[in-house]
Amino acid sequence: MSEISWAHPAQRLLLWCWVACGLQLMQPAPLVFVVASMLVLVAWQGGRPALTGLRRSSRLMLSIVLIYGWSVPGRYVWPSWCSPTFEGLCAGGLQMLRLAGVILTLRLLLSGMVRERLLAGLYTLLAPLTLLGFDRSRAALRLSLTLAQVDALLATPMQPRSLWRALAQLESDAGVMPDVEWRPLAMTAAQRAVLGALTMGLLATLAAAWMTN
Repeated sequence: MSEISWAHPAQRLLLWCWVACGLQLMQPAPLVFVVASMLVLVAWQGGRPALTGLRRSSRLMLSIVLIYGWSVPGRYVWPSWCSPTFEGLCAGGLQMLRLAGVILTLRLLLSGMVRERLLAGLYTLLAPLTLLGFDRSRAALRLSLTLAQVDALLATPMQPRSLWRALAQLESDAGVMPDVEWRPLAMTAAQRAVLGALTMGLLATLAAAWMTN
């Protein structure tokens, strides 16, 4: 895999950022088509984790629709001052679709990628910050320790309130450090070229989003 231009996890992370930004610029018709295609692809690959993520985000999605429905001016759904508007519900539905698309693309990104490769990809993408004195090795190590501790907590059945308290104590209570090991992955010339093209595409997408707003 090290010889394939798409093998490096930094490319997959950057591609996900590009797609997530692109979803914010899509018009309703292509957005529905893309999200439906992602749902079919994720289901074909074994989509239980993705469907679980969508189910856990259902309250957030419903809240987005309701907030837009009662905050965006337009035609009332029923003749009353407390009625949502058609335009608000449509805008909230679009934002809900965009959030679902981000969740599904994240599932596609993480499929087949172990934690060590994810950390190696983040380590590579953080390289420009070293010019500002940022220690990316320390940041990647802290993230790996946090993910390991979170996995250990989630593997133990507990009530939501107890789980929240345990997660809040991760920073203050070191305890026994989990055994984590990862190493940076070298990049070939082809991988650097693909990474550069993805970076330019992401910057162009961000510029288009900024100009349209």
